[in-house]
Amino acid sequence: MDSSKRMCLAKSLDFQIANLQNDGIVFDICNEESAKAYLSANTYLFWIKRYASNFNKHEDGKYKNLDFAVLKDLAVIDYELRMALEYLVANAEHDLKVRFNNLLMSNSELDGRRIAKLVDPYDRFVFDEKTGYRNQHDGRPGKTGIKLKYSPYSDAMVRKYFPDPEIWNLWECFNLGDLIDSYMKYLESLHLRDNATKFFGNFRRLRNAVSHSAPLLLDVDRTNKHGHVPQTEFVDGCLCDLFQMDTPPPRRLFRVRLRSRNLSMTIQVSCACFL
Repeated sequence: MDSSKRMCLAKSLDFQIANLQNDGIVFDICNEESAKAYLSANTYLFWIKRYASNFNKHEDGKYKNLDFAVLKDLAVIDYELRMALEYLVANAEHDLKVRFNNLLMSNSELDGRRIAKLVDPYDRFVFDEKTGYRNQHDGRPGKTGIKLKYSPYSDAMVRKYFPDPEIWNLWECFNLGDLIDSYMKYLESLHLRDNATKFFGNFRRLRNAVSHSAPLLLDVDRTNKHGHVPQTEFVDGCLCDLFQMDTPPPRRLFRVRLRSRNLSMTIQVSCACFL
């Protein structure tokens, strides 16, 4: 890095430190030089400042005794939480496909293509060689309205199966929202209900937040609409059932012992425990 670039970086970091100080954030535990190193190598200003929303302010709008080191710690804890949740929601998404598959297999008159048409009535996941993918490929514009996008990891499968897909083919190109919507449509067609579906909204939002590395530990002292802190009895009950224990396990066991034994329970833990 030449001298002019180093000077620009130094000025930028000085500005960021001044911005934090202007909001009342201090650098007693973590000094300014360490904070500059962290801001240049590990994070950026807007991200780290979002964690300050958890702390009280003086009447003049400045934070009360908030050290930059605390924001750093929250960022690290938040990262570890997202990693644990990423494992959890990935298992839940797979278990939803397994649950869907078991429901399909219980239908003696199953027709995979008919179910595909039921959940995709406008053929948005049907591949046509002439019109191609939604995104441009080989310089050709994609078909309007189609949701299939070119990927080297799925191209061969799409060309082979998606001109006339079955429901099992569609799963491989569905995002979580498409998967949930298709499961709900199939349940409705059979006039069935599934208690797990009441968690799908929060589950989808949590999964999206984790997938896009959105910070989770914001506004952690929030209360429910009645002004009370959400109760934990329901969450503890889910954990007891999941781990087959009389009392809920320590949270440290999540990463080493958690396995998705049941879709409904997995979604309950992932949504209720961390939202």
